[in-house]
Amino acid sequence: WDGQYGSHPQDLKKIILSGREKMVEILTNDKLTINGVLTDNPHKSKIKEIYGKNKLSENEAKRIAKDHIKATFDIGHANIWKKYFGGTDKEFNQWLGKEVSELTKEGIIGHAHVSDNFGYNDEHLPPGYGNAPIKEFMTHLKKSGYKGEIVVEPGHHDIGAMREGVKHLETPI
Repeated sequence: WDGQYGSHPQDLKKIILSGREKMVEILTNDKLTINGVLTDNPHKSKIKEIYGKNKLSENEAKRIAKDHIKATFDIGHANIWKKYFGGTDKEFNQWLGKEVSELTKEGIIGHAHVSDNFGYNDEHLPPGYGNAPIKEFMTHLKKSGYKGEIVVEPGHHDIGAMREGVKHLETPI
């Protein structure tokens, strides 16, 4: 939630991009600085085992890092962050849509979790049972070209509640 690094979408983006940069560094260099000491890359044998060579070109490494290092975006968690936003629900939904679109277009989101709540706790209600902007979230993912998995997390609710929640999404799940 707010106050923890990574709770803001731009923090999430920084975490993923810095992880990708580190992976590129590991995949492309003979030497790495570890604990302040320049040393031989201890990952060379594993890189050779996986990729057939001791190091990769920067372009290869960037492509691999982008394919492998992604984030899970949880709309229920984002809805809890809304209480720290300071604007109206409409402004929050617009802002969040912009953020989700940007994260999707940049390949940051690799996995999406869908559950509902009322913005106070991560209650894992079925879609439509709370006030998370789930339909808007799904629309932004689709418009942005998201191709990853979407997991609906219904919590402890019965199958009837889950079925109604999926109907709320207006999708043939």
